[in-house]
Amino acid sequence: MAFEINLPHRIDVCLLRYAGMETDAYHHRSMDVIIKQTPVPFEVQLPYFLTDPPAKISVIMLENGKFVRLRIAAPDAAIERRIRKYLERYSAENDGEAVMDREHKEVWKRINTILKRHGMSYEKLSRGEALLNRRAIEELIELADQLPPDRMSNISALFSNGHVVRADKEFAVRWLMKRLAKEPDPSTRGDLSLRIWENTVPAIGAELIKLIERERGMFGGASSGLIMALAQTKHPRAADFIASILDDPHVSWAGLQALAKLKTTQHADKIGRYLRDPDHEIRREAKKALKKLGLAAEQPPPPVHLVKGKAKMPNGLEEWSRNLDMDELEPIPKTVANCIERGFGDSEVAEVIAVAEEMKPDQTKIFRFPVRAGKARGELWLVIFLDDIDSPDLEVHASAAVIEKFTRLSPLWDAAEQA
Repeated sequence: MAFEINLPHRIDVCLLRYAGMETDAYHHRSMDVIIKQTPVPFEVQLPYFLTDPPAKISVIMLENGKFVRLRIAAPDAAIERRIRKYLERYSAENDGEAVMDREHKEVWKRINTILKRHGMSYEKLSRGEALLNRRAIEELIELADQLPPDRMSNISALFSNGHVVRADKEFAVRWLMKRLAKEPDPSTRGDLSLRIWENTVPAIGAELIKLIERERGMFGGASSGLIMALAQTKHPRAADFIASILDDPHVSWAGLQALAKLKTTQHADKIGRYLRDPDHEIRREAKKALKKLGLAAEQPPPPVHLVKGKAKMPNGLEEWSRNLDMDELEPIPKTVANCIERGFGDSEVAEVIAVAEEMKPDQTKIFRFPVRAGKARGELWLVIFLDDIDSPDLEVHASAAVIEKFTRLSPLWDAAEQA
């Protein structure tokens, strides 16, 4: 029970998703083949979200040349036939990229006809020069109901923030909620939840609670948008309901933001528990939530070692640097502290992390610490540049002895670099 198929390079990931598979694992592995030139074949097991519970589909990339050659196997013959029928329409032999492009243009021709009929265009919507009104929304909904599932997002994307007349937001958001309730694709559910958040009105608060309660296990990552939408309604039950499901890992991050937005303090104890969460993003949101509520979180040491003005680093220091995920940042200063006898310990590490957690993208912070390592006195400099909210660049500047010891202990120092 397996078949092989050739797919065009640029659309293989989206075709697998439109055929019913969650494609994260395949996307990561295929990017490694393209960028890192990792070898093929490789195999991934992808959840098939059109069954309940999801089936597992074996996808093997056999070749990556003029096209992507895949071998696909499903545990059920009917599922496999369904996947094969969809993918063959867009195969390399059928010039699938051209087929998809033609279908995309046909859908947008119909969308533009509707918009034009109501004196607007996509460009005007994007520039804020026009807003979707009730009659236009009704026609777009009617078109969405005629389209295959893989084209419906072209319609829902039009309901982005600020694109709908205020008086018609309730009508639009109720349709979006109905679409979400029956949408099996996790990626599309996430997009729909954002559109719901952007069009939320107080009148749907109770229905949002019912929707989240009924479908929580299905929504996964889409829960974030729904939770923020619920907070925006300011429904009387919103805070208690969000706090009651805060332990759901799909809810925690957005739930902490939502409780802060609702400015309610009755759940401060529960928020405080997340100050010790292993996930850095969760810890950061818990700190922000308590701060917005005017409640004291654990206070970090003051940033007394921040360098002000133009910093001039002394000559003779060695450098270690990496681009990190935010969760990887804290272990590095802690490892540096193990290489230094005096001047850089737990308090200084806490100072660095506290500053990093408050940084904004494109900011740089520089620290200077007078230290003693062995019998030698010297300086330790740390430079943090926040590339984006979750990707700090860290430079460690210290004596050759400290850097040499650190690189042997560092959790991010791999054997290949040592060689």
